[in-house]
Amino acid sequence: DLETIIHQLRAPLTSIKWSVESLLEDKNITENQKISLNNVLRANQALIGLINDLSQIGRIKSEEANADLTLSDLREMIKNTITLLNPVAKNKRQEIILKERCPIEKILINPDLFTKAFENLLDNAINYSAENSKIIVEISRDESGSVYVVAVHNGAVIHEDEKANIFKKFYRTDFAKRI
Repeated sequence: DLETIIHQLRAPLTSIKWSVESLLEDKNITENQKISLNNVLRANQALIGLINDLSQIGRIKSEEANADLTLSDLREMIKNTITLLNPVAKNKRQEIILKERCPIEKILINPDLFTKAFENLLDNAINYSAENSKIIVEISRDESGSVYVVAVHNGAVIHEDEKANIFKKFYRTDFAKRI
């Protein structure tokens, strides 16, 4: 099963991590060796992150993620993500503006999944928006009580003939491929 595969992938990566960290503590390594080992450590961490993402996807598909629903402060999660990505936006001279169209109390949500999805949404808005632009994050609620979080930006427009593909795994628009 998927969890067994994930465990079998994670175990050797953890061993590699410990070994590299141990080598980095050696006072006799050269600066070039230290740089190479740090690159290996970063790549290893990236692989561990991908494996963790795979595990989370497996849980979502098996609907176990519902067990992780908790009463959470949506506004706080959004503000924390904006704070996290604000330095990236400032490098492009972009401004992230939060507009709260209605008061939002705590809602039942999986905070880890929401934060990861919102980080991806906001990161894409930053990456695909022009320099010196504004990215507006709006929180609103409809008549039925459903809460919406929308990132509005002036970035690249997805052409009509590409819209049907945007939810396919690893799909990138022609514009995104050129960036």
